[in-house]
Amino acid sequence: VSQWLKMKGKDPSIVPLLHPPSKEKENVSQLTLEPIYSSFNDWATQFFEEKANGYLACKLCPPSSRTVYGPKTNPSNRSSHVIDKHNLEPPPYLRNRKRVREVKKQKQQTLAETPIFATTEREKQRENIVIVYATNLLSASTLDDPLWRATFGEKLAGMYPQLLKEMTIEYSKNLDKVFFSRAFGPCCLMADGGKDISKHKLLGSCIKANGKIHVHELFNTENEVLDTTWYQKYFSRVITDIESRSNLVVVGITTDNEKSVVAGLKKVVKTNDHLIRIACGPHTMELFLDDLAKNYKPLSEAIKQARNFCVYVRNHKQPLSALKKYQVDVNGNPVKNPLTLVLSNNTRKWSGGFLMISRILRLRSECERLLRNFPDVPRLSWSSLEDARDYLFEFYLQEQILQRDSSNLIHYAFCWRQMGRHKDSIVESLKATNHDTNVLAISQCFVKHQEKMEACRVFDLCCLLWPVPPKTNNHSYFVNATAQLHYLVLRQWKFYQDHADALQLPEEYRGTNENLRLTFLNKAKGQLTMHYEAVELEWRDPQHLFQASQEITEGHLRQTLQPTPNLSVPGISVEDYWRSVACLCPELRFVVRILLACSASEACVERIFSDEGNIHDKIHNRLDPAYSESQVKIKGNFLVERERKLREKDFGFEELEWEEE
Repeated sequence: VSQWLKMKGKDPSIVPLLHPPSKEKENVSQLTLEPIYSSFNDWATQFFEEKANGYLACKLCPPSSRTVYGPKTNPSNRSSHVIDKHNLEPPPYLRNRKRVREVKKQKQQTLAETPIFATTEREKQRENIVIVYATNLLSASTLDDPLWRATFGEKLAGMYPQLLKEMTIEYSKNLDKVFFSRAFGPCCLMADGGKDISKHKLLGSCIKANGKIHVHELFNTENEVLDTTWYQKYFSRVITDIESRSNLVVVGITTDNEKSVVAGLKKVVKTNDHLIRIACGPHTMELFLDDLAKNYKPLSEAIKQARNFCVYVRNHKQPLSALKKYQVDVNGNPVKNPLTLVLSNNTRKWSGGFLMISRILRLRSECERLLRNFPDVPRLSWSSLEDARDYLFEFYLQEQILQRDSSNLIHYAFCWRQMGRHKDSIVESLKATNHDTNVLAISQCFVKHQEKMEACRVFDLCCLLWPVPPKTNNHSYFVNATAQLHYLVLRQWKFYQDHADALQLPEEYRGTNENLRLTFLNKAKGQLTMHYEAVELEWRDPQHLFQASQEITEGHLRQTLQPTPNLSVPGISVEDYWRSVACLCPELRFVVRILLACSASEACVERIFSDEGNIHDKIHNRLDPAYSESQVKIKGNFLVERERKLREKDFGFEELEWEEE
């Protein structure tokens, strides 16, 4: 203590005051100061004596029944034994530290038991996780997207120990009322299964409406028999519940391709003509790859090698850390995002197998070094991996679709179309090899799965092609563009069937409901691919929409849009008529969608398509300088002059005020 006081610059003569002499007036030199312990474990060590092999025996216990702790036992167990069993009190300064630790633990426990949707910042973060705001690039036909997995997958279940079903109960008490009071129009229902942190099997249903994804319910299926009848009753109940509580109408249901789910949904769709079942895009792709690998033996072996390699590396720390260290940039510094993390995902699915092959080949030098330094790592045949990559058009499948970037559906659908184009060349290349290949079966795989994928792609494309309309106070009906487009695609064939005579439809649009729907999808499928590449990145840009509408001359518009919208069929509005025109004449969809988004009344329609007005003047006030001279002539000289004036004008407060108007 004297040395400590000297270090602090204090007078060491105050030491006797710290420990005053006893009544026997002992000398200060005879006093013994109690040792200072750094922790409970340090304090409890004095009550244990060391035995052979590092074992510690308690001195306070009777010799016949002494408590002995091994060298690997947690030291806190010894201190708990001394305090609880022998009723010893630690020093006051340690007791205060223990109190602080208990208070902190109690706060954490209270925070964990707080209702899920409280007013604290932490609870708001939870709310943001459950309420996932969907972007326009998020497809209703994609269940394996990051947002869905973040809602129902391991991330959310691992963060909070309580059941996800309990979260939904608390959630529905607060935000369900708000959602259902504001939701309107058509919606799409998504359903998928998963497990929570307690390994309970849950079936989650989710609503996509009004530009948002809303968690409807999570049903515990632990004690249920999930057969066709059960799924039929489940979806019927969910649909009835949604439509009875809100102004929503379920027009599409998205699930995976399990037989029992599909069979149950078919019965639901059969009794509800307005419903359509949408196959999960990535899940359908996995089934296609599964069939393809079964009929192509070298490919199946290559996937098996890649899977064994990745699973071993993922489950062993030393190879995993070594593979991370091996990945360096040109300057020799470790890369920020090593591909090891990608290698460890999706190892149970065939699409994950293709992804592994691609990543392993990209890390060939690092993997070869790993195989040299770790003999127990499963061996790889580089020739078979390269063959699998070459035969399966790596650029279109592995680098685009199978990297699980499901939010970018433009690339997802584009790759599938490219794969269909290259089908013949792929089959021919397989024929040229000496491998044991069932070429006929592979060709059938394309035909078998392409129909499902095309249906998904048409739905996804329609979601992308409908822009977000301007926020106008005079036309709130078209505020939700995505939901209205669902209405357009999923309900249009029913509209054709009911009013075929009034619309003077050709024979190809008449017939049974199923044939009519398939005819419409095939028609839309062929027309939507026409402008596909053009929509890849610029579909949000109003300038691009203006350019696309500019490609249609006014004479063609007047010729195509006969007769004028003067239908006498009750229940058909002008907006419904123009939506029908957009489907019957897909080349006009750019014009009609902007027309509807701009509050298209009958008078507005006649004015815009008359000789007196100009549709381009109504849609947009800017010109693209990259337009050709012929297109400029079509627009009219007055538009060119107006554009020049706008370019010369200083963009200040006046311009902003004009745009606001």
